[in-house]
Amino acid sequence: MVSKQPKKRTRTDATWGDNVVLADFGAKRRQEMDRLRDQHGTHIRGEDSWASSQLMESISRSTDSGRLARGREYFRGGKVLSVEFAENVVAGLIHGSQLEPFETSIHLRRLTDRQRDFVYHEMLSDSSHIRSLLSGGAPGMDVASVLMHPGHVNRVYCSCPDKSAVCKHVVALAYSAAEKLDRDASILLKWRGLNAQELLRPVQGWGGGGVGASPIRQQQAPDNAEKHTDQPEQVDSAEFWGTAAEPVKWEPLQWESGMEQGDQKALKEAMRSVTWHAVDQLKAMHELEVCYETLQAVEPLFYYEAGLSGGADRTTGETSGEVDGNASDNGNTNNNGQG
Repeated sequence: MVSKQPKKRTRTDATWGDNVVLADFGAKRRQEMDRLRDQHGTHIRGEDSWASSQLMESISRSTDSGRLARGREYFRGGKVLSVEFAENVVAGLIHGSQLEPFETSIHLRRLTDRQRDFVYHEMLSDSSHIRSLLSGGAPGMDVASVLMHPGHVNRVYCSCPDKSAVCKHVVALAYSAAEKLDRDASILLKWRGLNAQELLRPVQGWGGGGVGASPIRQQQAPDNAEKHTDQPEQVDSAEFWGTAAEPVKWEPLQWESGMEQGDQKALKEAMRSVTWHAVDQLKAMHELEVCYETLQAVEPLFYYEAGLSGGADRTTGETSGEVDGNASDNGNTNNNGQG
């Protein structure tokens, strides 16, 4: 009688060798994360600045979601010991699982002489490019495509044993570099081997936190600054504040729906981050439209005449008339009593 031996159940994601079993237990989890990321349209990025988003987009394309998540944890956990920018390279030391920190670097493709001349010419002839960059946005399309693009990252290096294209230590370095670019976008100029001092000269004193004064106004500022350095502007209080006899007047406000204003691409990205699928996005957009329609239908209280100086005088007159009428009635009563 021959007994049948039960078949051994084998894993499709396991490799059997000589007394060794190598199983990829994280494959299913990574596939699920990739599926959710593709479904909801979300991906790991840096902050809001254009420069950092170009860097993080390049790194996220070259690695898996697991290494992206671990690299982000390394960055948030303070594992990045140092970050240094040089021409077309950013290098850092990352504290890992070993005693000595790992050496990491991200290298960019160098600009040709023709490309450098083009960037200098465009930025110096039109200061809006540099102002937009300092504000966290992108310069003009032609300048942006030459200055920084995800395809410009051509090599990364890490001294760790991980032989993948982009390890978690490189991801941590990228997050740290992106944070520095968010704080000071002019670092990108140094990173690309450009003379930042020369390019920033037309907008010196502009502030860089947002779209502000033009370079022409900045060039004219020193003459006026010498005269009014420490002296406040003297104004007449009555002229500044007005009097009670002069009611405040303003033009009626024109209603504009906020849905048509601003960056539509950023709005869609924000919607994708808080919704699960396209149907949820449409519902959320509809709810926003209803909110704006409700606000538009509300009658503005400040347009009531009773709230203005003229309306208040008219109300006072009506009140005083009632008082006079009561006084007159009382007077007639007294006279009748005396009679």
